[in-house]
Amino acid sequence: MADKKYESKDIVVLEGLDAVRLRPGMYIGTTSARGFHHILWEIVDNSIDEISNGFGDTIKIILNKDGSATVEDNGRGIPVDMHPTLKKSGVEVVYTTLHAGGKFNNENYKYSGGLHGVGASVTNALSKWCKVTVNKNGKKYFIEFHSYEDEKGKMHSGVPVAPLKEIGTSKTTGTSVTFLPDPKVFGDQKFSFEAISRRARELAFLNKGLKIELYDENTGEDEKFHYEGGISDFALYLVENKNCLFKKPIYFTAENKVLFLEVSFIYTDSYTENTFSFVNNIPTTEGGMHETGFKNAFTKAFNNYARANNFLKEKEPNLLGEDFREGITVIINVKMNNVQFEGQTKTKLGNLEAKTEVENLTLQELTKILDDKKNSTIAEIIINKAKQAAKVRLAAKKAKELTRAKANAENFNLVGKLASCTSRNREKSELFIVEGDSAGGSAKQGRDRSFQAILPLRGKPLNAEKKRVDQVLANEEIRTIISALDTGFGEDFDLSSLRYNKVIILSDADQDGAHIRAILLTFFFRYMRPLITDGHVFIGLPPLYKVYKKDYEKYVYSDAELADAVKSAGKGYMIQRYKGLGEMNPEQLWETTMDPNKRTLIQVTIEDAAEAEKLITTLMGDAIEERKIYISEHANFDKEDNFMKEYKKIWFWGNMDFFDDEKDENYYKPIDGQMRYDELLLPEEEKEEEKVDNVVLDGQLDIWSIKPQKEKKVETKINEKEKFEKTNKEIDIDKKLEKTKDEQEVKNLVENEKVDKNIEKTQNFKEKTVKNDVFSNENLKNEEGQPEKNSNQNEEVYEESNDYELENEDDLTISENDDEFEENEFLEEENANDILNSTNENDEDYEVENNEILQNIKSEQSEKYKLPKINNRVSFKNDDYESEIYEDDDFDEETENEEEIDVEEKAMEENREELENKETENKNSGGYYGDGGSGIIMKELSDVLHDSMIPYTEHVVMDRALPRVEDGLKPVQRRILYSMMELGLTPDKPYRKSARIVGDCMGKYHPHGDSSVYDAMVRLSQDFVLRAPLVDGHGNFGSIDGDSAAAMRYTEARMTPLALELLRDLEKDTVRWSLNFDDTLKEPDVLPGRFPNLLVNGASGIAVGVATNIPPHNLGEVIDGVVAYINNPNITLKEMMKIIKGPDFPTGGELILGDGLKSAYETGKGKITIRAKVGVEQNGDKQSLVITELPYQVNKALLLQKIAELKEKNKDKLADISEIRDESDRSGMRAVIRLKKDANAKKILGILFQNTNMQVSYAINMVAIAGGKPRLMGLMDIISYYTAFQRDVIVRRTKYDLEIAKDRAHIVEGLLIAIKNIDAVIKIIKTSANVTEAKQRLRSKFSLSEKQAQAILDMRLARLVNLEVTKLQAELKELKEKIKNYEAILASKKLQLEVVKTEILEIKKKFSNPRRSFESKNNGEIVLKKMEEVEDTKDYFLVLSAGKTIKKVNMTNYSKTVKTVSDGSTLFDVITSKTRVKANDPVLIITEKGNCLKINASQIPECKWKDKGFTLKQLDKNVDIMESPVAILPLTTSEIILMTSQGIIKRMSGNDAIITKSYYQIMKVADDDKIISCELDEKGRSILMLTKHGFAVNFEKSEVPVQGRVSGGVKGVNLEDKDSVIYAGQNKSDSILIITDNGYVKRLSLNEIPMCARYRKGVKYINLNNSFVIYAETSEKSVIDLGLKFKLIETKKMKVTNNRLSPGTQEVKGKVLGAYNFED
Repeated sequence: MADKKYESKDIVVLEGLDAVRLRPGMYIGTTSARGFHHILWEIVDNSIDEISNGFGDTIKIILNKDGSATVEDNGRGIPVDMHPTLKKSGVEVVYTTLHAGGKFNNENYKYSGGLHGVGASVTNALSKWCKVTVNKNGKKYFIEFHSYEDEKGKMHSGVPVAPLKEIGTSKTTGTSVTFLPDPKVFGDQKFSFEAISRRARELAFLNKGLKIELYDENTGEDEKFHYEGGISDFALYLVENKNCLFKKPIYFTAENKVLFLEVSFIYTDSYTENTFSFVNNIPTTEGGMHETGFKNAFTKAFNNYARANNFLKEKEPNLLGEDFREGITVIINVKMNNVQFEGQTKTKLGNLEAKTEVENLTLQELTKILDDKKNSTIAEIIINKAKQAAKVRLAAKKAKELTRAKANAENFNLVGKLASCTSRNREKSELFIVEGDSAGGSAKQGRDRSFQAILPLRGKPLNAEKKRVDQVLANEEIRTIISALDTGFGEDFDLSSLRYNKVIILSDADQDGAHIRAILLTFFFRYMRPLITDGHVFIGLPPLYKVYKKDYEKYVYSDAELADAVKSAGKGYMIQRYKGLGEMNPEQLWETTMDPNKRTLIQVTIEDAAEAEKLITTLMGDAIEERKIYISEHANFDKEDNFMKEYKKIWFWGNMDFFDDEKDENYYKPIDGQMRYDELLLPEEEKEEEKVDNVVLDGQLDIWSIKPQKEKKVETKINEKEKFEKTNKEIDIDKKLEKTKDEQEVKNLVENEKVDKNIEKTQNFKEKTVKNDVFSNENLKNEEGQPEKNSNQNEEVYEESNDYELENEDDLTISENDDEFEENEFLEEENANDILNSTNENDEDYEVENNEILQNIKSEQSEKYKLPKINNRVSFKNDDYESEIYEDDDFDEETENEEEIDVEEKAMEENREELENKETENKNSGGYYGDGGSGIIMKELSDVLHDSMIPYTEHVVMDRALPRVEDGLKPVQRRILYSMMELGLTPDKPYRKSARIVGDCMGKYHPHGDSSVYDAMVRLSQDFVLRAPLVDGHGNFGSIDGDSAAAMRYTEARMTPLALELLRDLEKDTVRWSLNFDDTLKEPDVLPGRFPNLLVNGASGIAVGVATNIPPHNLGEVIDGVVAYINNPNITLKEMMKIIKGPDFPTGGELILGDGLKSAYETGKGKITIRAKVGVEQNGDKQSLVITELPYQVNKALLLQKIAELKEKNKDKLADISEIRDESDRSGMRAVIRLKKDANAKKILGILFQNTNMQVSYAINMVAIAGGKPRLMGLMDIISYYTAFQRDVIVRRTKYDLEIAKDRAHIVEGLLIAIKNIDAVIKIIKTSANVTEAKQRLRSKFSLSEKQAQAILDMRLARLVNLEVTKLQAELKELKEKIKNYEAILASKKLQLEVVKTEILEIKKKFSNPRRSFESKNNGEIVLKKMEEVEDTKDYFLVLSAGKTIKKVNMTNYSKTVKTVSDGSTLFDVITSKTRVKANDPVLIITEKGNCLKINASQIPECKWKDKGFTLKQLDKNVDIMESPVAILPLTTSEIILMTSQGIIKRMSGNDAIITKSYYQIMKVADDDKIISCELDEKGRSILMLTKHGFAVNFEKSEVPVQGRVSGGVKGVNLEDKDSVIYAGQNKSDSILIITDNGYVKRLSLNEIPMCARYRKGVKYINLNNSFVIYAETSEKSVIDLGLKFKLIETKKMKVTNNRLSPGTQEVKGKVLGAYNFED
């Protein structure tokens, strides 16, 4: 064959040229994407024919930049000599004459799929131009064809420009064809690299040795396909995501005079058959005779083998073909001549001889393979799988019989489900499979019952890809579908019995509807494939929106169409949004989706069955990793969130950008392969400042990169009252009036088409405003890519924000003069630098000032449980309506410029006409066709699945299953808390019914089922699920035994105090907001989250291809970790793990960490083990195992049931268990496993750990939404991102407070001006004709602003009294101080982080509690302890009372009680200090006489805080009965500082204070002296001593030498005679409270006590007037002992004085017997 010449005489002409252009669908099926690519494959198939018949081996496909495509091969080349009959060159004949080609002569092409002549001429006819180059006989030939329309309008297609001509020589052979599809036929379609790649891969598989090279000049993408294994490689490719039963596919070939057969098959553990057949490289998706012949032979061969080898007994029936083919993936590749396809699209082989020949060849070759002993193992695997399939088939027989029942639509199986149609004509009948009962009701009422049947689905159907056939048939929804279609199922499927010509899947237009579509299509593909291949499966397209007004109505089917519809509508429109079918009236459903004359349907096709098979396996099967890969490649998770947008824009205060302290590029780097937001924190050294205007995400890890750029000044004006109320329309009006000085400029905004974004602001009436944006001319580029100068300096260039996101934002003004702008920028920068420089010049002043700033910020926080009032309603005004709708016009309806309105209306009308013309053109272009005017879009199954599952995946991942790293909440949780905040359900308010909360949340923000909202709220309240519950539930909210919560109509709820910390400052513009589901309200994208909730409460969730499982942690540890990170951004993971020791589960348990925890904290993934806490209890001669704590999320009731079942199944191993009891009560968990006498408790416990959930593995997978996409993050990444977010919150809050303070100061200044000039003001007001005139005259006279003038007019006369004037002056002074503080914070990154640190430590102080989970000390080894020896993991306070006793109080109980003093209180009720310890922690108790008692906390009996407590003598008999405790210290290596009443001070190492003895001396103390203070060293603190006679010294600690244990210290103060020290300690406060014996109290600023040298007399700090100081302390509360009663003094309520010599104020009358520090 290879030597045979190919000449023009070999080309046979069957008929002349047809009008291909007139009916292109007759030749290529459709002019949609399918037909568009079809003309490419016709050329490729011609090249394949050459190569598959032995001529050449390479094909190149190039997608050119001009939209054309080139196909090159190295075959023989199309004949170039003259055709003997037509007298044209062979090339011209092939490309201009239909049915002319070498395929009709079997001597040249033994087998042919592509057809020289038919395909080539059709491609030419439908191209704008086509160029053919032929390399043949050592020469190069060229001919060009083009299509054109003559003067009379007649179309001429594929006409040669000139005859074939020789253009050079060539050393190669082959043909190159370049063609441009005609846009008049195909519209503006482009070649799809992905679609071409799929088909090219398939062709390379089918033609062993063929090389196909694909290149796209537009994108630079390229791929090469070459498979030496041919279809065996194809089979492996198809099953690469499945579990194969043997490694290599079975492969054989056979050939006779009729055909060539090539087969390869392999088995997987799936339950479905996958047969892919091809004839001459054409996929026969509908099968045909060759498939029938193969299946017959395959069944016969394996049954014969099973009989011969005794796999089937004599009386056993043969296995069916479907049994043998369960799990098979087989490729059948046939090549033959004179192929006869049934149907126009060549998808079913009709040659009868193919069945006989394929059957004979297959039986012959398979018999040989099975007889080969090398294949006996594989044969046995296949037969065993077939036998198992037969069992399943028999188990499903009853269900199948239901599907085969030939009953009418009213049979018992469909009564009440199917609403049938009256027509019995299959061709006219339609079945709508509708999602949900509610939508089904609308469809039933809206349909035409004569030909439309409705089948509502009352639940989500089963995913058939993951289940066996019997499980599939067990699903009620699937059975209903099978019965309604009346076709049978699987092998019994009979297409001729189908009752409906169209089976239309009608689901919601949202993501869940897309998922249901994918599930149904998977079922049809697996068990009813002919339903799809024969063109009976359709998808209905319900609208997403309706845009309408009085004279206009349009339904919109996608977000992309919405903008066009709005433009077309013009003024006064409204929008109706349809989330689901149930929201549509029956009339609307008929009009938009069911009416054949108006609707648009997608017809699902299978052109590439192999690709559909692979995609279904990937997206719907069990291949999790492959699904992850596919999703990561195709899903768009790069939907940047608002937080990231703000950082990209860079916030400004004045002219100072958000990154103001340092710009070291090396600092912006990833740590441990994950994102670190270190650029938002402080490096170790201050860096030189530079301006930053843009932050860009770079690379997969989204590493920040900084692009310096000149910044623009943005002046932000905020009206406090209108903060959340100003409408979109009003804001846009303000902007345009500010930036346009006359009517002509306003008109230019509409007419100037050069500035596209301004046109969009005028025409697109759903645009939003953008707050605090940085506008740059970089947004406008000229053709050379350079910034284009704006001719109108007053025009704003708006940066687009998210589509249709309406927000109430502040006005923006930009300086009109660049020179003036730069000067102002320089001046403000100087002011900012002055602030920074002043803080650097004097470190002490700087620290003091910072402390003052932080104190002021702290004092300004909201009062306890006081919720902000947030107006989040989105209101709109319209020419014709007043309702909550989209605004359609940027200008007020009272605009005087009518000419401008006319121009705008004209533009709208033009837009509408253009859009309508475009729609008409699209429908006439061939993309739509069908009966009765209905629009039908043909779409490949794999594309439909992709388009369904990817949006569903994006939605579930981003908006449902995963929490945000900032607040640790999923959307439904966030919405619940926000709804509760709106309802005012703070901890101090009464509980409210859960049903009210759920209803509010569901109706406003979360329009899903009430159970999803209630279940989420219940989880937020469960203390065995969350480490720190956020909802305080009242009633039954479930239990650890798995008991469900009571119905929402019974239970009540409110927020916990900690939940308020997530919401704190929400009203201060601290986060971004978005519209709710119906665009009438705004909801926060994220909560301010003032503590790291993601780590504290953890999260779990499963999405598509991604899941998260973040364990809970201890609040105090996590906050300490954040603080450590702020202090040192370069802290290592190892150092961090010393602070955050691991998960802390609410149910406690023993942790076996190993290397899993480090892996989890480092990479985000790891595994740890959790064990139940078990002790042994002795009951006489028997033992009991007592379970007091369980692993996280283990159901106690089910666990005990499991243990009981295990005992029954393993009586030999667990025979010693006599009884299992649950003795849990309100005091805690107690599950008892009683053992028999002499039982081996350790052995039994080991068995229980191994076989029950008493020991579980916890897989940590820390995935959360960060930066707008799901990320796997380590511990450092989470803390880093959270810290950056908190700094962002502080900056936004401070900017908000700053603007409020500035606005108020501005008003107060105006009021003071008016009061100062009150006579003139009154005169102006009295002599003015109206308010407007009065306002203008006031502004002119006193240079006031509009706001100041209005405030003066609104001022009450009471303001004129002297006291009110003084108040205004004080208020102005206070406001200026606040403004200074705010500006300092915004100017310093360090201060911003200090604020974060200060506030988060306050949360720790209020809400932290002890750990509940502890790491095993025995590396997982089972160690049994008696119950009394079981480690007590609870935390305690060791408290000292004023009565000199010690108490050990449970920390939880201590925190729940209110500590105070009353008339009945004693000194034992006054807590002077408390130390937090674990039960077994050793501590040092320091006595007044310098002795130390080393004791374990477990040796101190537990008591209540109101109890008397224990003396030192009671705790240790060696202690002198007269000794009293001074301090309790932990064992430490830190320095210890001891101070006495005679002014002696001693520093010693903590190591020296610890010796082997339990009671020993640590300081020599004189007989007339005693220790009054003992503290651990705090770096950087000075020593402060105050004496009884009113003297104070303040000296450096370094002046005190470090001494040994037995030394006596050095003198700290020089005392007068009879004087003594009443206070000594490290200076760690800003003020000190002083109390004298005659009841005078004074709070003195410690700044008034100057530094001096040690051993000085000091300075006078109080005027005593014949009294003496009895007490001095820096604590928050103190108690005065008056003998018969106590008086409580709160330090913070006392005014601080700077007058050292003042006596203070007399707070009590009578003699003060004593005063004490009071700890609560």
